[in-house]
Amino acid sequence: MPTGEFDIFGKSSRRAKDQLTRLAALGLAESGTRMEMDTQGSRSLSNTLEIAAYARDLRSPDASLAASLAAGEWSLGPLRVRRDGANWFQHLSRHKPLFHYAHSFQWLRDLSGAPGGSELAESLSVNWLEHFGTEYGPEWGPDLAAERVIHLLSSGRNVIGSADPDLAAGVMHAFGRSVKLLIVHSEDDSVSPDWRRSIALILAGACVVGQEATLAIGLEGMKAVLAREIFADGSHVSRNPEHLAGMLFDLAMSEELLLRRGLSVPEAIGKFSARIVAFLYFLRQPDGGLPPMNGGSEGDGPGLATLLARYDPPARKFGWTRLSGLQKLETADILALFDVGDIPPPPWDETAHASALAFSLSSAAGRIVTACGQPVWASTELADALASGRAHSTATVNGEDSVRRVAELKAEPAEIDHRRWAPLPSIHARRLEEDDQTWIEAQHDGWRSRFGFAHRRRLYLHRHQPILRGEDSLFRPLNDGKSPSDSLIPWQIRFHFAPGAEWTGKSGENRFNFSVNAVENWQFRCSAGELAIAESYYFAGKGHRQKILQIVINAWAEPNGSGNGASNQILWSFTRMNGDG
Repeated sequence: MPTGEFDIFGKSSRRAKDQLTRLAALGLAESGTRMEMDTQGSRSLSNTLEIAAYARDLRSPDASLAASLAAGEWSLGPLRVRRDGANWFQHLSRHKPLFHYAHSFQWLRDLSGAPGGSELAESLSVNWLEHFGTEYGPEWGPDLAAERVIHLLSSGRNVIGSADPDLAAGVMHAFGRSVKLLIVHSEDDSVSPDWRRSIALILAGACVVGQEATLAIGLEGMKAVLAREIFADGSHVSRNPEHLAGMLFDLAMSEELLLRRGLSVPEAIGKFSARIVAFLYFLRQPDGGLPPMNGGSEGDGPGLATLLARYDPPARKFGWTRLSGLQKLETADILALFDVGDIPPPPWDETAHASALAFSLSSAAGRIVTACGQPVWASTELADALASGRAHSTATVNGEDSVRRVAELKAEPAEIDHRRWAPLPSIHARRLEEDDQTWIEAQHDGWRSRFGFAHRRRLYLHRHQPILRGEDSLFRPLNDGKSPSDSLIPWQIRFHFAPGAEWTGKSGENRFNFSVNAVENWQFRCSAGELAIAESYYFAGKGHRQKILQIVINAWAEPNGSGNGASNQILWSFTRMNGDG
């Protein structure tokens, strides 16, 4: 068995390994397809496992990943690992995302419906069982066990029901071990219920005959997670739209399965699904995808459309959500989303982004201004770069983000502190809607202790004018007194263009023209600063990174500035042109 080159168990490694030891002590390695647990105090997964139904995953398969597997290669973005002789799973420990993809059995979904997919899925399953079916290594962490259960019960019908009796028995053995591991893990009172582990137990309890107790454990965990992580406005505590959409996919899959099996559907599923649906409608971009925020990407646009079609649309639209910290400006064909929220609480702060006062802009022709996003395959170094303010359409001061890592603020930081963000000292917004216009002003104090500045951004959109107007300003709060220094401080404002937005030429001082998917012509202009066009990269779409452009405005702020004047205040606008501009 290959040894992992990283700690797949994460922060709870010791606890997870202890539970694997306990699992081994229960004799699972010799239990075959008849799973029994007689240890006193443990809930039982007894009787021969008989699967009476399968779940239906609404997520879209990834044809490109299936094609890579057909060519003998694991791939995620730029990560590649070729099959090594007869062993498909060797060398995967070099890349944590590929390791997770392979050992989670997510490839079952991607291979479903692909030419030769059933045969390849059987081959991969046989290979995995030969190397890991009776082991207790990092491949048997509770998170990977949960993923295997979910993918086997939603996309693994062909391997579970294989005509090869040895394969079918081996898969059922691994399935039973995975479920027992999750049950053991659920009995640890020191561990809070986890979303995907709870979904795995719901599916196992509903699909397998006689597993009402397993179903009850899963439903109990699901309700606890929903109450803990979903706010009243339907947003998720992580402020990651893609993560939120994933939870709705799981809720829909669970609800459909329970109804089809004639089992009771908890009220919480309907209540929280309705909240999440309303919030996803609020977030959804004109192209059907999601805005990349806080470690997420555009998501599965076609799958999301199929998912939302199952539900009634919200009775009313809303323009802002207080708990999520998002404000929306919208006309019939222009949409701007303004991030006025803070860093989420632990542990979600570890995957958050320094996106205070960032915004995105879209029109009927496509996305225009965006964040760079973050792919699942990102290395730690790349993830850190994409989490910075420089990867968002917002401001930085002297190259520094609006928020700081906890490690920067401690004399003796712990290892975990290097991944965590400290919340902003203050961030707030006010909104004015009058007749046909929307005006939003937001500000934060993220640079106040370092540079003496508060940052204010204003956005303005008129319902009948295709112009988004903005203003960024740095000012020294009056009650801070006069700065001891009069040296100018450099600051930058960035606007990252989405793929499809192409520069078409400069049309004057501090202005230039661009097109959106060769459909619409737009013009950007600003009042001050040095305007530059630079390369950037977009990681929120499918596959590898995409080269894009960014507008960078460089300016030098007066330390005692009041937010007025060319050095501390920059006005800018995006205007859709009727002609060529």
